Amino acid sequence: MGVGGVFTLVYALWGSGCIGLMTDDAAVRAAAEPYMGWLIAMPIVSTLAFMWDGVYVGAAAGKEIMIAMIWAAVAFVAGYVATAPAWGVQAIYVGYFAHLLARVLYLTAKWHPLSRKITA
Repeated sequence: MGVGGVFTLVYALWGSGCIGLMTDDAAVRAAAEPYMGWLIAMPIVSTLAFMWDGVYVGAAAGKEIMIAMIWAAVAFVAGYVATAPAWGVQAIYVGYFAHLLARVLYLTAKWHPLSRKITA
């Protein structure tokens, strides 16, 4: 979570500078600006999703990961389809954010009952 928080802060404060490190082309830099909000938001949500993946892999709970990924795929499609007409290409980011959020929510909700099985 610390790493995700640091990157969120870096992107929030110096996101345009980070893009500037990758290119000096003004058109590319301008094209990247509308996506800056996603760059700022993704590290926290993705850190949580990948953290839970590691916990569940370590707990040998493949079934829960599989179910979480099914829900995540459904969330991606729903997020994309619901926002594509109004948001255009940004709907891909909405879908991916929904995908990560679905994994986080499902795996968080399932952990407490699973942890009782592991310790029993």
